[in-house]
Amino acid sequence: MFSQGDAIVHPEYGAGIIQKLQSLEVGGKERIYLFIELVDGGTLLLPEDRTGEVGMHLAITSLDGLRMVLGDDPSDLPEDYRTRQAQMREHVYSGDLTRIASVVRDLAYLELERKLAKQDQDLKSAAQHLIATEIAVHLDVDMNVAAAQVEDLLKTAIVSDPD
Repeated sequence: MFSQGDAIVHPEYGAGIIQKLQSLEVGGKERIYLFIELVDGGTLLLPEDRTGEVGMHLAITSLDGLRMVLGDDPSDLPEDYRTRQAQMREHVYSGDLTRIASVVRDLAYLELERKLAKQDQDLKSAAQHLIATEIAVHLDVDMNVAAAQVEDLLKTAIVSDPD
C-alpha cells in the first residue's frame, strides 16, 4: 500500500512524507502506524488500515492535470450561497485534487464578477492551501514557494481564458 518515503496527501491535513511505518499497541490493539511528516509542520500518526477510509492517496507526480483543471471553463455555481458553500466545502475536503482545483478556479472566476463572501474566500484559501501542500511535496519546495506557484498557475489559467 504505502511505503516509507512516499509523498502522500491527507484530505484534511494536506501533504506530507511518510517517515516510517511502525507497529504500535494502542488501546490493547496492535496496528501498523504511518508516521507522516506534514508539509505544514508536525507529524501525523495514522493507522495503516485507516488510509482508505480517510481518503489518503499518493501526491501528484505532475502539474499537468492541475493546469488543465485550472484552465477549464468555470462551472455554473449555485446562486444560493448556502448551497454553493456546501458544494464547495464537499469538494475542498474530498481529497480529490481535481475537485479542489475546480473550487479555486470557480471561485476565482466568481471573484472577477463580484467580491467573494467571507465564507467563499475562506473556502478558496483552504483549497489553495491544500493544493500548495501537494505542490510542495511534488517539487520539494517550501510552502511559500508552493503557494506562489498556485497563484501563478491560477493567474496564467485565467489570463489565458479568451472570455
